[in-house]
Amino acid sequence: MKILAIDVGTGTEDILLYDSEKEIENSMKMVIPSPHLTIGQMISECESDIYFDGVIMGGGKIKDRCLEHMEKGYKVAFEDLAARTIRDNIDQVKSYGFEIAEDNAYEKDSRYCDYAKISLKDVDVNHLIDIFSSFDLDLEVDELIVAVQDHGYSEDMGDRDFRFEKIKEKLPEPMEPETFAMEAEEVPEYFTRMQSVIKSLAKESPQFKPVLMDTKFASIAGVCYDKEVLKLNSFVVMDIGNGHTTVASIEDGKIQGVFEHHTRDL
Repeated sequence: MKILAIDVGTGTEDILLYDSEKEIENSMKMVIPSPHLTIGQMISECESDIYFDGVIMGGGKIKDRCLEHMEKGYKVAFEDLAARTIRDNIDQVKSYGFEIAEDNAYEKDSRYCDYAKISLKDVDVNHLIDIFSSFDLDLEVDELIVAVQDHGYSEDMGDRDFRFEKIKEKLPEPMEPETFAMEAEEVPEYFTRMQSVIKSLAKESPQFKPVLMDTKFASIAGVCYDKEVLKLNSFVVMDIGNGHTTVASIEDGKIQGVFEHHTRDL
């Protein structure tokens, strides 16, 4: 079995091409800049107005780079779904001075003919295919697994509070961390970033049917399968990321409790 696993983080995008017929240590691995960093650089280097299409992705510094771009006198326009990379609430996006364009306006509206177009998405499998092909490796895989951190969206509360509410709902009792993995059809609509991964893959790489998981719970699940950790019955897992720290207590292979702190200071 071949599995392509992609973890889109704040600082890096980590890619593993696993082949069950090989030692896992011999799996093809890549660590590349997180997509929002690459797009942020594109914005900084652009010397024209910018039109964004695509889907919701991890925004990172995209908003800041766009605001800096407008300070230089340029215009910035987003299609509706791409704009939700900045904020799920479109009125908030407009409050920054960004224009909201109709879908496909870049091709239909002559006002945007001189704009540079940038497409937003977390996962670009076709680009990865090109990279692997340069090493004579094919991406005919049996499973595609994508991990992104998705706070979810609710009109009734902030995204962090909503995230914690959904974690609590998922853990009414101790459960295996693998229960946070979902087939595409199982992903709730309120996980807008995961839904956007599904949508972009369906459009550009329909041969891939992804399994999705929150990055933090993917790391917790991964630790539980470490050879040394498998010898333990109870332990604490810490995932200290560039923007979030998550800690879980594990006993009998199940999450007993979890907390998360949104900070870069650790």
